[in-house]
Amino acid sequence: MAVASHADGKERVRFLADTFGSRERLGDTPDVPGFDRANRGPAGAEFQLPSRAAG
Repeated sequence: MAVASHADGKERVRFLADTFGSRERLGDTPDVPGFDRANRGPAGAEFQLPSRAAG
């Protein structure tokens, strides 16, 4: 599930390049928070939802 302004893969790459978050420290987590580099406010987030097969 993505909560961000990107609509496709190209925009997602731009989102990741233009934001910062804990993904740099928590590389093994599938959740990706993104914060605006200019104003440090929240810019978006991606969350990995568990699949039914995993449960």
